[in-house]
Formats: sequence, C-alpha cells, structure tokens
Amino acid sequence: MTKAIVPAAYGQQPMPTRHDARFQEIVTFGAHTAERWMASPGPLSLPEYLEALQYNLPGSTRQPVLDGFLMRIEQHFRAVPLPAPASSLPVEIDDTTTPPAAALPDGPAPESMATSAEGVCHG
Repeated sequence: MTKAIVPAAYGQQPMPTRHDARFQEIVTFGAHTAERWMASPGPLSLPEYLEALQYNLPGSTRQPVLDGFLMRIEQHFRAVPLPAPASSLPVEIDDTTTPPAAALPDGPAPESMATSAEGVCHG
C-alpha cells in the first residue's frame, strides 16, 4: 500500500506517513500550514494553534493534517545544526553522592511514612 508523504524541505528527504496515499493532499496541506505558522507565528502557542486547527477540520482529516504539520516541523528541526552535546554538558557528573541534608525536602522520615501507610492501606 502506498503511503502519503511529507514532501522534501529544508534539505531533508521526504517523510512517509502512516496514512494511505489518498490522504496526500491533506498531509501536504498540514505541511504547508506548518510553514505558514513558522513564517509568521501569531498570538497562539503551538499547542493552542494545533487545537484550533483540528477543531476546524472534519474528523477523518485531523490526524493526517496533524502528522503533516508536525513532520514538517521535524524536517525544519533536523535541518538546524545543533552544537555538539559535549559543549553543553558538564565534563563529569557524579550522581553517586548524597545531597546535603539541607537540600532534601522537609517532611516525615521514611519510617513514619511507612507506619502511617499501614493504617491506610487495606488490601
């Protein structure tokens, strides 16, 4: 079965979707909508925009549009070079040390929590 694809963009290869080829125009619409959103973002955040977009679409087209939209954004992200991970991470991390007592949250000691849980749990 032939799948709908998100057309190549930003130097990235076309991306096949999980949708049948009959949804090609709808997937492409989602990709173009993402381009318009990235070119001139309005007052809505990405989640708000996607919610509004889906609200205005017929049910059978919602997922193909959403996939086309998000996959186009993925192509954009993959085209942007990122700094090497080593430059943004500490050179050495020691996660075996115990934090000082002052850094621990206030609250009952573990023993008192277990004791109080015994009276609550019936099972």
